[in-house]
Amino acid sequence: MRNEQPSMERHHGLTKEQIEQEFQQQNRLLEKIYESGMQAYIQDTPDVNKAFNLSDRDLRCIDEGTPGGLHGAGSGILLGSGTAAKIYKPAGVTGVYSHEGCGAAALYAKEKGLPADEADELGRQFAQELAAKLGVPYQGHISFGQMRRPEAPHIARVAYYDGTGSFDYSKIKELPPGFIISRRWLPEGNAQQELKIAIDIALGQHGFGGLIDDKNPFVISPIGNQDLTVEDLAQEIQSLAAEYGGRVKVDGFSAPDRRERESN
Repeated sequence: MRNEQPSMERHHGLTKEQIEQEFQQQNRLLEKIYESGMQAYIQDTPDVNKAFNLSDRDLRCIDEGTPGGLHGAGSGILLGSGTAAKIYKPAGVTGVYSHEGCGAAALYAKEKGLPADEADELGRQFAQELAAKLGVPYQGHISFGQMRRPEAPHIARVAYYDGTGSFDYSKIKELPPGFIISRRWLPEGNAQQELKIAIDIALGQHGFGGLIDDKNPFVISPIGNQDLTVEDLAQEIQSLAAEYGGRVKVDGFSAPDRRERESN
């Protein structure tokens, strides 16, 4: 078992003033994306190919604080271990993580009528069970201090709807932190369920909430390739985005050609 996630000094809950500062700091990136569009922004970003070369294939939550590898809400807890194993086995998962303060684990506890304070342990137990079914190691429980976000709130203003199965925003400093939905491996319905969870977190009390509006919308960014095109991915999530009015926009991009990535 390993638990070698990168640490961040900023891991405690932020004050209201700090939340506003974080939001404004991210505006430096988001305003460029709003103006040019994600495709043009990506094309102008140096070394963007690095974002499509995973360092490992361990399964983590969709949380923006747990980038790297492959993703599922609560590492798949809402799917159940049997279904999750069938979905992620072909993905070549090499290990499974759980993490502290997992919203999907909390949702699972609520759905099962279990105490909210048991959510972390439920997430841990599920990840261990799934790892056993996949025949891979349970890699550990990622603490807030090891996550790439503060304890509160969530700081994601983007959800990457990843059709490539190889995307890691944290490899490139010019990319805003975001939830990562592994659409490459998830069926459309399950991927949309995870996307809705991400949006609700970001727009609610556990995210930036009211700071996200029609002038500063949350961005769903479908990432396409030859197998799952950005146009097809965008089409399948348009109706979900429309439920939130102008507070959510769809703005995707096509991943660099695989041969180009492998040559860098």
